[in-house]
Amino acid sequence: MMMMSNLPNDLVEEILSRVTVTFMRTVRSICKKWNALTKDRSFTNKYIRNIAALGEREFLMIKEFSIYLVGVNLHGIQNNNFDLSIELKGKLISMDNTIRRFCISQIFHCNGLFLCVSQKDMDNRLVVWNPYCSKPRWIKPSYNYRTVDRFALGYDKSCGSHKILRLFGDNLNNLEIYDLSSNSWRVPNVTLERDIVYMQPGVSLKEKTYWYARDKESEN
Repeated sequence: MMMMSNLPNDLVEEILSRVTVTFMRTVRSICKKWNALTKDRSFTNKYIRNIAALGEREFLMIKEFSIYLVGVNLHGIQNNNFDLSIELKGKLISMDNTIRRFCISQIFHCNGLFLCVSQKDMDNRLVVWNPYCSKPRWIKPSYNYRTVDRFALGYDKSCGSHKILRLFGDNLNNLEIYDLSSNSWRVPNVTLERDIVYMQPGVSLKEKTYWYARDKESEN
């Protein structure tokens, strides 16, 4: 019987590209060769194509202040059958114990990175986490933040850096931006045209964040 280590590289890549995401970290820990392969951009693109071909979409769900991966099979919609298949695939776990003790209330996604916000009012920390590499990066806001503050994670193509947007203040009309490349906060010269509705969380979809807002002169 031929062992996996003796198989051609293209065949190994084909096999590993069909492993479910919940077992990918186990695959990467088996040997350095597989770890390097799964970090290659061409492998990542192939892995995403294989998942898309299954007609399944994966979403993140916060449950008991932890992050879970949920799979939703969309083949039923295409066949005019709305009996969707929903599967709780597993809990995303970090090897860093500090994240395991971090009570997550909000999460935002961009380019494989997660921005996690604490549930506790006086826990003045944010964490940017790459679950694939299990590398957390702790970020302290320039001012103490409250649970009503709103955040978003994005990518600035002009400078090749991920950035964090924070909305804060009594009417959430104050802004500041954290640049992960320079490790610094700055206040942009921007005025919001609408008010972010108090206590309405943002939604992260396709690497963009949306909030429910209203005109400043409106009461509805």
